[in-house]
Amino acid sequence: MALTKDTPRGYASHDQGDTVDLPVKNAVQIFEGAAVMENESTGYMIPLTGTGTSDGFVGFAERQADNRLGAAGAIRVKTRTKGIVELTVAGSSVATNGAAVYASDDGTFTVTSSNAKKIGTILCWLAGEINLVKFYAYNQAQPALA
Repeated sequence: MALTKDTPRGYASHDQGDTVDLPVKNAVQIFEGAAVMENESTGYMIPLTGTGTSDGFVGFAERQADNRLGAAGAIRVKTRTKGIVELTVAGSSVATNGAAVYASDDGTFTVTSSNAKKIGTILCWLAGEINLVKFYAYNQAQPALA
């Protein structure tokens, strides 16, 4: 379900990841922990949606970015572009280690690609549908599992 509040994510403690401050589209609020994507038609960041073919996942928001009243690019969202994150992934199990992970919105993750964008790969199943997911921005090389 799309996020309606800040949702801090748990990252692997040894993994510092890469962060970058990216410009936010006008009339948009991005919550902490949200999957963020680039709106290709504007180049500004928005909460991830599963629709559109070319808009790409750029990472997870490290802090909330509220640009509902500002001009496009008036504020930036600090975004972690790669790393290892703990996520609830619908349809995952011990048998899905190594499976691709997709996001259908900024807070919903699944192993099903329908109406969703690829964000990474299940590195390790933990319990139920909780997994460690290796993620990377769409414009970065996708790492192989070791």
